[in-house]
Amino acid sequence: MKRVVSFIIVLVLFILTLKLVSATCDANALDVCVSWAKGEVEKEGCNVDIQTFSAAVEDLYLSKGCRLQGTKWTDLESGGIVQGKFVDGKNVDSHGCIQKYTPSAYLSKGGYFRTPKEALTGPLRNKELSGCEFDSNKGTKDASVIINPIIGKIESCQCASDAPKSTLPMKAKITDIKGEVEYSTDGGKTFKPLTKDVVLKEGDFISTGFESSANLDLGYGKLEVYSLTQFRLDEFTRKENLEKTQLYLRVGAIKPILKHRAAIRGDFSVTTPTASSSIRGSEMIVVYNNQTNTTTVYVTEDEAFVKTPNSPEQKIAVSNKVIITSDGLINPVTFNSEEVAGFKSESSSFNFYWLIGIIIIVLVIVFFLAKRKR
Repeated sequence: MKRVVSFIIVLVLFILTLKLVSATCDANALDVCVSWAKGEVEKEGCNVDIQTFSAAVEDLYLSKGCRLQGTKWTDLESGGIVQGKFVDGKNVDSHGCIQKYTPSAYLSKGGYFRTPKEALTGPLRNKELSGCEFDSNKGTKDASVIINPIIGKIESCQCASDAPKSTLPMKAKITDIKGEVEYSTDGGKTFKPLTKDVVLKEGDFISTGFESSANLDLGYGKLEVYSLTQFRLDEFTRKENLEKTQLYLRVGAIKPILKHRAAIRGDFSVTTPTASSSIRGSEMIVVYNNQTNTTTVYVTEDEAFVKTPNSPEQKIAVSNKVIITSDGLINPVTFNSEEVAGFKSESSSFNFYWLIGIIIIVLVIVFFLAKRKR
């Protein structure tokens, strides 16, 4: 009898082990899973904070991060107890879970999430943050109605297999770097030097220093990043005949350049705190000044589309610019070529003129020395 009981216990443990092993999803399909989950939430008219949303999906998908086990919050990787909470208005986060899972808009108000499930469900309940409209007549009474089926497919590793094969995350390649350029994969908390072998993906931050710049190859277009600029790559996907890129420009200036192709449509949008601008097979320069809270959009080829919270989308023709302040009003005016000439490779032109100056000085010194010897 004891042998039978022992055999059953061993068999149960073996089955549980197999289940745990099978619950570890394919890490190579993580990007597809994140894109699928984001798309499912957006189908409901909800927005997501790409950094915390991606972190939450990743930790659910790969069985990492922080979980509630019994009455204790536990870090699954270290087994340590998570002490995340607010004390006297300051965050005490022993394992970094709160910083990883909580959008900055929540942290600034003293709110926080400690687990991936909280991070996926909580923000959707805030209409101001997510834009979700819960209609009880349609049975959508709570954010959990939207997110729970998505969470189930993430935990069971089905999210990657359920994603349409035509929807794939793309990656940006670095073609040129001048000066000090850095990137971040953790929402801008830490930065590393950007090199040409780095492949950028959704959620990554780029930061350029003084007299520094970078050029990115998007496959279907290019992006020029000028000095003293910070932006986040929020979306970078290909779906059927549409290639789509969304950036959040925190400060500085960038120039997206899209090729016009009949077979595949490109859609590139740049969001700042005061406006959203986009192009579909053309060029524009977007500048955001965080000191004055002002966005300026220069249309350098064909046309661009600009909208704000207070103004509907407007088509802006080539050689026109719009300056958008906090009032959100769009008033196009023409600009001259000198206004945008300064955005062309500031560091290289600066260094070129300094080099010419040094050469002239050296020649003058040599000339006077030669004259004195005579």
